[in-house]
Amino acid sequence: MNFDNSTHTVKKRIFKGPKGGEITVNNVKGYYFMEHVQDPEQRVKDIELFKALSDDVLICSYPKSGLHWVWEIVTMLRREDRTSSSHLMEGSLIDFVSANQIEARKSPRTLTTHIPAQMLPDSVKKYGCKLILILRDPRAVAVAYYKHYQHIKMGHFSGTWEDFLHFFLRGQVAHNSWFDHIKSWEKFIKAGHNNTIHVVHYEDLKRDPVNEIAKMGTFLGLSKDFEYYAAVAKATNIQNLKSYKGKLGEKKIGAYFKGQTYPFFRKGESDDWMNYFTVNQNFIFEDVFKKEMKESSVRLRSSL
Repeated sequence: MNFDNSTHTVKKRIFKGPKGGEITVNNVKGYYFMEHVQDPEQRVKDIELFKALSDDVLICSYPKSGLHWVWEIVTMLRREDRTSSSHLMEGSLIDFVSANQIEARKSPRTLTTHIPAQMLPDSVKKYGCKLILILRDPRAVAVAYYKHYQHIKMGHFSGTWEDFLHFFLRGQVAHNSWFDHIKSWEKFIKAGHNNTIHVVHYEDLKRDPVNEIAKMGTFLGLSKDFEYYAAVAKATNIQNLKSYKGKLGEKKIGAYFKGQTYPFFRKGESDDWMNYFTVNQNFIFEDVFKKEMKESSVRLRSSL
C-alpha cells in the first residue's frame, strides 16, 4: 500500500459488497479509519508527533489479532505483578490518544498501535524502543473483525458475512489490508532497524500460554520461574479478563457498543473461523493468501 504524502485531507469512501452490503471509511493519506473516529486527520498528526522513549515497549498488531490480551500480559510482566491492570488498553493506543496525553504518561510506558510499519514515527526507530509484533491467522482475524463491526455502534457497516469477507480481502476496512500490514512488518524486520522485536503468534500463545509468556518475559529482561509465568497465564486467561475488564468497560456500552457486554474479549479461540467460512470461501481466501504472501515467510496454520 502506498500512502499519500500530500496535506492531510479526510475523504469519505463507501464500498459496495456482492450481497448489497456497504462499508464506509474515512481516508486520510491512504489510511482508513472507521467513520465514527473523531478527527481522523488529527489522529494521523498525533501518530507522526509521537515521541518514543528508549524504555518504551510498543505492541503492534493488525486489529483483532490479540492486542488487548498481549497488552494485559506485557503490562503485568513489566510490573512484575500477578494481577491484571486496572486500566483499559484503549488508553495506551497511540492511534487514538493524543500525542500530548501519551507524552504525559510516566515511564516506562507500554503502548500499542494498529499502524503498519511504514507509518511508524521516526522517533521509534531513532530511540530503538522494544517492539512486540502479534500475528494471527487472518481468517480468524476476519471473523473477529466482522463481529467487531457488528458491535460498534457507529462502525458504518451493513451486510452479510460474505460482504465483509469481500471487503476484508480487498483491504476495504478500517486499517486497510491485513496482507499489506504484515508485509510492511516483514520489510521492517529485514531492514535491520535499531529496535529489538519479538514476534508473538496468537495460536501459539493460546496453545502454550506459560511458555510463550516466559519468552516475552525473557525478551523484556525478566528472570522469573515457571510458577510466576503460570500465575500470569492464569490471570490473563480470556475468561478472567472477560469478567474483570468487562466491568471496567461497562461505561462504554451504549455509548460506543451495541449489546450488553464490553466486546474486546469475545471468545479467544483459534479455530472459531471454521464456523463461518464455507469450503468455497476458504478456497478463495487461500488463493488470495498465496498470491499476496508469495514472498512472505508467514503461512496459514490450518485448513478446512
